[in-house]
Amino acid sequence: QRLDFVSISSVNTYIMPQVLKHLGDLSRISLCTYHTLEAYTQVENGQAEVALVPSIRYSRYVEATHIFTEPYSLICDRDSALSQPVHPSQLQPDRELLVNWHLGFMQWHHFWFGLTSSPVLYTDDMQVVQQFLGRKGLWAVMPQSAAHYAVRHLPVKRLALAEPPEGRTMYLLKRWGHTLSPEAEQLVAALRRWCDEEGLEY
Repeated sequence: QRLDFVSISSVNTYIMPQVLKHLGDLSRISLCTYHTLEAYTQVENGQAEVALVPSIRYSRYVEATHIFTEPYSLICDRDSALSQPVHPSQLQPDRELLVNWHLGFMQWHHFWFGLTSSPVLYTDDMQVVQQFLGRKGLWAVMPQSAAHYAVRHLPVKRLALAEPPEGRTMYLLKRWGHTLSPEAEQLVAALRRWCDEEGLEY
């Protein structure tokens, strides 16, 4: 059987490629990208067996299980004079590459930088931000999985924050009362192994 899995863009870009390395056979997996609300609809309608999303919504048909929480950190160019831990007050709001990771993150952002801050770029797509990371003076706050990718592939460094946002919590969705298929169980097991590698509590 084919496993139909859906998630948000950042998960499919930075987490799932690492998770899928733990699976020997990729020929029976459908991996699609949706926003959180759409992911709920996919699971409700039976178009996807499982989904991984960063927030929970009310649904009488979908069960959401907390899987892991990944911390946030600061990413800036390698030559930046900043040293950790970096307090938000040290950051220039007009040099930010702002990604809307989830509601809790944006609440943290509004607290420290106000509702009228003017970042260099505002987006909900980390892949757009990648084109600018590493430029002198620019910075972004991102969850661990995206930060690890950035440090491996871009001329940037990762620094701890003195007052970080609450971590990004990820939830596994499935239909209420549904018993996972063997393929879905294998994917969940691979996700658990990835969490162990990343030092995240599953």
